[in-house]
This record gives sequence, structure tokens and C-alpha cells, in this order.
Amino acid sequence: MENKNSPSEKVYDFIMEKIKSRAWSSNDKIMTENELCQELDVSRVAVRQAVSKLVGIGLLKQKQGAGTFVNSMEEISIVNPLMSMFLLGDHYILSILEFRKYFEYGNVRMFMEAHDEEDMRKLEYYYNEMTDNVNNTEKFYLADFNFHNTIAQGTKNPIVIKINEILIEILKSHQAALYKNIGPEIGLEYHADILKAIRANDGKIASLFMKRHIEAALNKYKEAVEDNINEDTFEE
Repeated sequence: MENKNSPSEKVYDFIMEKIKSRAWSSNDKIMTENELCQELDVSRVAVRQAVSKLVGIGLLKQKQGAGTFVNSMEEISIVNPLMSMFLLGDHYILSILEFRKYFEYGNVRMFMEAHDEEDMRKLEYYYNEMTDNVNNTEKFYLADFNFHNTIAQGTKNPIVIKINEILIEILKSHQAALYKNIGPEIGLEYHADILKAIRANDGKIASLFMKRHIEAALNKYKEAVEDNINEDTFEE
């Protein structure tokens, strides 16, 4: 299972937060390897692993002899159009959820054909993590994201895995908005149904529950956004 507390994940999350908070903006040079090692008490290997991953998804670029920099919005859009949404507003969540409704439906079908026992063990683990952390936003959504990521990984399809990785990173950057507008109840209800169907080796029902799960989250998010707009209008 992915170790959230591994040194490379620690570096990865640190850099992502700097970019998300705009502490490091487009074309800014980030901290050097030595500075990151000292700041986070990690090895060079951990720093290089994290930076390499961020370069791979288009958020960072490396210039020989100059260092590592945050890509501009234009560069991110060229290298990785989906990842450019990471730097945009919460309204893009609706578009992502619309896409995931069909994307994840297909992922479950592929998962049923390719998964192994280790994938099942991970799904069980992450579902239990969700139920144990209903009142902890960060841990709940980490487990939720990892549940979906396990299904994508279990397809053994490199294109699915890459697209899912990008989507998850975008959604992580909007975690607070997701929790505020959707909450944990929908996730718990449908993840239980999805897991039960997968255990029963019923891919058709499992994929149907996945689609319903995303639809329910999408509808609740839309309702919450509309309510917020109406409240703002009323206050004015």
C-alpha cells in the first residue's frame, strides 16, 4: 500500500502545497535539493523521486545548471492540459465529476478482468480507513482517493493509471470544497456497495454502483453550489 508518510510523499506534498497556496508561482525557482533535504529531514533520493514525479505530471520543469522551476500556466496546458485545472478554481470540480462518471464506470469493468488479491486487500484496507476517519477530512479523502486509485491501478492499463493520477491530484487540491459540499456519507454508502459487488465478482453491478456514486456526488455538489449562490444573492 502507498505509504502517505514515506519521505518522497512528504516532499511531494510539501511542494504541491507551496504551488497550490501560490507561495511558489509560475516560473518561480523552488528550493534546491539541499534545502529540501534540510527543511524536511529527508534524503536526496526522496527529493529526486518527488521532483521527478512532479516534472512528469507537468507542474515542474528542470533547467540544467539553473535548478527546478514551477511551470507557467501556458506550459502546463501544453505539457499536461488536465493538470492545468490544478491551478484553477473550484468550479472545475463539476467538469471533473462529469468525466469521472463514465471514466470510473469503465475502470471498474477493466479492474474486474485484471485485478489480483493484493488489489482486493488494498480496497478493503482503504474502505476501512474511510469508515475509521469520517471526522478527519484529510485522512477520509486520502483513503477515498486511494480506493479509486487502487481500482485504476488494478486495471493494469498505463493510460488509465496516468489519467487517474492527474484527476486525483486535481481533486486533492480542492479537497476542502469537496468535503464541505459533498461530505462523507455518499462515499461511505456507495463504496460499501461497490466493494460488496466486487467481492461477489459482479462487475456489472460494481460498475453501476460506481456510476451512481459519482452521479450522487455530482448532484449534491451542484445543489450545494446553487444554494451558496442563492444565499449570496439573498444577502446582497
